[in-house]
Amino acid sequence: LGLVEGDPSFRQPMATVVIGGLITSTFLSLLVIPVIYSFVDGLEVTIKGLWRRNSPAEGVARSE
Repeated sequence: LGLVEGDPSFRQPMATVVIGGLITSTFLSLLVIPVIYSFVDGLEVTIKGLWRRNSPAEGVARSE
């Protein structure tokens, strides 16, 4: 691979793409994914709280 002499002009664009991919994947894994996880977890707690508040309490007879 490195023993062939020739025009290395293809390496610069390929290196740009590789570095861009590394930066993007690092950004996604360290910032975006934890933020989305926290948002979904908070949404789950909120929905469970609303469900408990709107459902009738156990052991209490409903008046008809």
